[in-house]
Amino acid sequence: MISELIDLLGESPSRQVGLRRHWREVERLIGITLPDDYKWLVNNYGDAHIAGHLWLPHPAAPTGPPFGPRDLLTFIKEEVENWKAIREGYVCVPDRVLAAREDLVPWARHDWDGDLCLLLPPVDNSAAWEVGVALRQYPEIMVFRGGPVEFVLDFLAGQGPRGWPTNRPGWMSWDDARNYHGPDGEARPGS
Repeated sequence: MISELIDLLGESPSRQVGLRRHWREVERLIGITLPDDYKWLVNNYGDAHIAGHLWLPHPAAPTGPPFGPRDLLTFIKEEVENWKAIREGYVCVPDRVLAAREDLVPWARHDWDGDLCLLLPPVDNSAAWEVGVALRQYPEIMVFRGGPVEFVLDFLAGQGPRGWPTNRPGWMSWDDARNYHGPDGEARPGS
């Protein structure tokens, strides 16, 4: 899976390095050890947007003015609180999400419409990590088999959540994405 992602996105363009201490802080906050493929994805392609809209916060990203909260630790804290406030409004909550509801980990956001990507930890020793996407416009949660690398591959192949555009550059740094106008000159939401 990792080699397929490198083939699609190219060698790691990330300017950030997630040190062990950054990851320890994040894992201490959430009380769970994150999967290695997720840490690899963030270390190599984080603090950036994939396909123009899937934002991957990074544990070592700058934070505070003029950047705002780009770091993973702040992202998780804020999104856990947001999730607690909105989760009761979701109509379709799969059993897989209910089984892990207290241990869900926000890991990315699709900034086109604010959909939140959640890591679903294994619920028993035989299960694997999976990805949940809380769709903000449809009040439903979709579950995608496989971890974050497989999810990104599927997304780039057009098999991600409905309504997610994929016609943007494969990878753009946070700063480049903030100033991006599409091939036809349209500004991205929030820019």
